[in-house]
Amino acid sequence: MAWTVLIVSILFSAILTIIFKYFQKYKVNTPVAIVFNYVVAGGLAFIFSQHLPSIFKFMEFEWFWASVGLALLFVTLFNLLAFTSQKIGIAQAQIASKTTFIFPAIIWFSSEGNALMKVMGIAVAIIAVFITAREKNKPASQNHSNFILIVTLFIGGGLLDVLLSYAEKVLIPDNELSLFSGYSFALAGLLGAIQLIYKLITKKIEVKKKDIIAGVTLGIPNYFSIFLFLTALSYAELETSVAFTVANMGIIITATLLGALLFKEHLSRRKLISLALALIAILLVSFSENF
Repeated sequence: MAWTVLIVSILFSAILTIIFKYFQKYKVNTPVAIVFNYVVAGGLAFIFSQHLPSIFKFMEFEWFWASVGLALLFVTLFNLLAFTSQKIGIAQAQIASKTTFIFPAIIWFSSEGNALMKVMGIAVAIIAVFITAREKNKPASQNHSNFILIVTLFIGGGLLDVLLSYAEKVLIPDNELSLFSGYSFALAGLLGAIQLIYKLITKKIEVKKKDIIAGVTLGIPNYFSIFLFLTALSYAELETSVAFTVANMGIIITATLLGALLFKEHLSRRKLISLALALIAILLVSFSENF
């Protein structure tokens, strides 16, 4: 059951970057859509948990600060992921944001599985990130900009994975997973809405019907990707480091293949090498528990 839940969460996560590419195609205002996305995701979480949101109740939860930190990372990284997917490519964006499994793997590797194999997997994953940051026949200045963008995504995604891992492992009871997701999404939506209102007042932005529809479309898979992943982590038979590795590498491979199929994104030799290294990393870390 744990693996089924994890696989479904991978599919939902991969769909997110595909939706971002369609935003570009249909000229959707991405920051506006992201705000509505979090409103929808938070609403779904509260509906499924049958809980009415309350700021006073929220502050009583042990995981309150973890939820605040997650909301801040959601807003920042989601916009950054959208920009990277649209400007550089789905493959590069996913390799940068999802090789971050190494951060929780480093934290938990001493207590789970064969440490040497995990260190090898971590090293291979890092190599994959650096390879994907540079494209042949691109100006040095563009490669430099891409490198900064990808490393920022990599480090930010790592912080997000560590926070999710720690919260699930230490702070959140299984019956509060949907609540944790709901408050995190709702707070992210509130932060985004404050920024959006300021831009509306200063006439720096315009909200269109297609932006709202796009946000709703994005919010549904976004909620299920996080909730199902947290649910998968709660199963005792699925180790934390293995879950993060399989999920993140699975998202990379799935999203890249969908990008090539739907948007004809060119899979250069460098991208294929990065994907191969990503697959090797997932195998090393996933099967370390058997040695």
